[in-house]
Amino acid sequence: MKKTILLSVFTVLQLGLFAQTQQADTGISKKCFYAAFDSLKNMLEGKDSLNYEKAVFITENAYYDNAFNYADFEKTIDLNIACIDSIAQHGKQENEDKLLHLGLYKKNMLNLNITNCAIYNYMTDTIYFRHHDTLSYKPPFNYSSDDPYGSTNWENTQVLHLLNGSKGNCYALTALYKIFSDRLNGEARLVTAPHHIYLQVKNTIGDYWNVELTSKTFPGDGSIQTLTYTTHDLIMNGMAQQPLTDKQAIVLNLIYLAKSFEHKFKDNTSNFLLQCANLAFEQDTLSLNALLLKAEITENRLLAAMVKNNVTTVAQARINHNTKLLLADYEKQLTTLYQIGYVEVPKNIEEMILAAIEGKQEAAILTNNTPNPFAPIGQNQRYYTLSGGLFDEMHPKADTGEYFHALLNTKTKRIIAFTPLDTLGNNEVDPVVFALSVDPLAAMLPSYSPYAAFNDNPIFYTDPTGASAEGPPTGPGGCVFPDDETGSSVGGLAQVLNTTGTGGSNSTNTGTSSAGSSSTPLSTDKLRSMAIQKGWNENVSPQKFNWIVGKAFENTAIQALGLQLNANTKPFYSSERNNFTNGNVSYVVPDAVGRVFSSSGGDYPNSYFAEVKAISRNITLGTSNQQIRGLIDAAANSPAGRAQQNPSVFFITTANTIIGNDVVNAAQASGVQIWQIIAYVDDQGRIAFSQPVLQTNSTLTPESLYINTPWLELAYPTTGDTPGNPDPIRFDSGN
Repeated sequence: MKKTILLSVFTVLQLGLFAQTQQADTGISKKCFYAAFDSLKNMLEGKDSLNYEKAVFITENAYYDNAFNYADFEKTIDLNIACIDSIAQHGKQENEDKLLHLGLYKKNMLNLNITNCAIYNYMTDTIYFRHHDTLSYKPPFNYSSDDPYGSTNWENTQVLHLLNGSKGNCYALTALYKIFSDRLNGEARLVTAPHHIYLQVKNTIGDYWNVELTSKTFPGDGSIQTLTYTTHDLIMNGMAQQPLTDKQAIVLNLIYLAKSFEHKFKDNTSNFLLQCANLAFEQDTLSLNALLLKAEITENRLLAAMVKNNVTTVAQARINHNTKLLLADYEKQLTTLYQIGYVEVPKNIEEMILAAIEGKQEAAILTNNTPNPFAPIGQNQRYYTLSGGLFDEMHPKADTGEYFHALLNTKTKRIIAFTPLDTLGNNEVDPVVFALSVDPLAAMLPSYSPYAAFNDNPIFYTDPTGASAEGPPTGPGGCVFPDDETGSSVGGLAQVLNTTGTGGSNSTNTGTSSAGSSSTPLSTDKLRSMAIQKGWNENVSPQKFNWIVGKAFENTAIQALGLQLNANTKPFYSSERNNFTNGNVSYVVPDAVGRVFSSSGGDYPNSYFAEVKAISRNITLGTSNQQIRGLIDAAANSPAGRAQQNPSVFFITTANTIIGNDVVNAAQASGVQIWQIIAYVDDQGRIAFSQPVLQTNSTLTPESLYINTPWLELAYPTTGDTPGNPDPIRFDSGN
């Protein structure tokens, strides 16, 4: 009851807090920034107490001409905290017996871990709030992959924007987490690396774990070092991958205050920017971003002066009265960056990263960066690295270093040339901004993080190499609709499709009439918890346990929908999947396959596919190594697809699985219908499934659905998948 009321109040307050505001004139707007600077300076100089939450608000509010009230912001955080605390209290109740038998230190660590788990789940998962027969939910806070640098919309870097139901980059997400953690005494700490910021939280034994909110995973230090191009020297000099103190965290707000000023007034040479950079470095001499901001300002001033004075070369800049001092100062700053070990991400890697983030496939790596330590003696014995040779992970000293738009001769410490503006797609690369969360295999697996094992889905996949996930240990397979050539009734899901249309109740409903009256949506966490309660995790490896849980859920879904277990071994050819995996996978094997019957009496075999998924994240085209893209492609080229008779793909999922807009858009463009059926669990631990809902880029509302199947127990899987696959079915060959 408490959580639902809180959610309702939160929604009302949210609309009041983030209403549209009138634009103030430039003079008044700039005064807001100057006032914010003074407030941050007072905190850092001890004239006011350190308060990270207030520092974030002050910094971001200046961008909106101080239109928001801090008391309202505090109330909004209060309501979020109340929801998180409810989740944490539930976790503590579930661990009550364990807490009773722990010593003081371990008890404190477990409570701390439960608090951070509650924050993490609240931010990264869909959270359901139930009050009597009313079911509401809060979607996760998501990463702004379409604009990570805030180049198009600077608001994507802001906590205020996130709280208004929008997306945010890695800085906004981590800042909001830290605000929640500070309120709940969660002891989370910020950690920075080039282009990136992330969190560290304590586990149950007091060790710190890295938390990546953009990809909802827990990367190792080596992964972060590799993918942010962080050198050993930079780490040893204390300027990367080091936890920040509360004071250092507030210093970062000075950096973002400067960048907000730059974006709002389109001025990248202002004295105010330099004032922010100087104070930031004065208060934190280990702030890489303060050095980067100051160097960026100096370069902008130098390039502007060169244009103004018609100076076109570095040689001319060295002798021109209006540019030579700026050039000398800039060379000193770049030399400092080089000496501390800062290396910019190479342009070809930047190009791949941003293209992958934008969902483009043309980016490619042409250089093999696998180290060869025996080259000096004429041998070519390379050794394997984390990125498989895509990244240069050794960072050898180079004669030339590229910083912003300058090429620095690292031996003479002199700039030798300037490069063109590095704008890639819609994202202007800005090393000062914390923006990225990327994967060296992003072109093949755009929906997954480089730090994520099992495609973020350990229920279904193993990931023995860490490069990409593999299917269940016993091989591919699933189930199949009865699909003989006599046209016999297929029943089950086909009957549901033919009787429910796009919504509403079903006259053959065998379960409860309302999803909110005696059941709750079944999440992946709840599914695993049910399996643990049954003891399925005992005496088996984690990978085997994950497979058992996934297979049990799949079997339950198949049986509830009246389908046949473990019968489908049909692979269907997909040119799209073949293309997007570079020829590695050329077919899909759905969990179920059936016929489509048209209203005019047409009968189209092998024309709709069903796939069972238990994923606590979005399903995108790239999910499961381009499987979803392949399913849509196969359906579009099926007999019903060629006849334009509504070929379909059904997703039977846990309740916190979301069908991504890219899937719906691609399906609509191909003439394929996307349907979703979600799982519910009752107070006896039985599972049932909803009516199918046609997806049209709108968020699924569980409270509007009806249970459409019998209630079944989650049973231990007694049959495995059928190993092996025959040659893929190609619809253009008469199949």
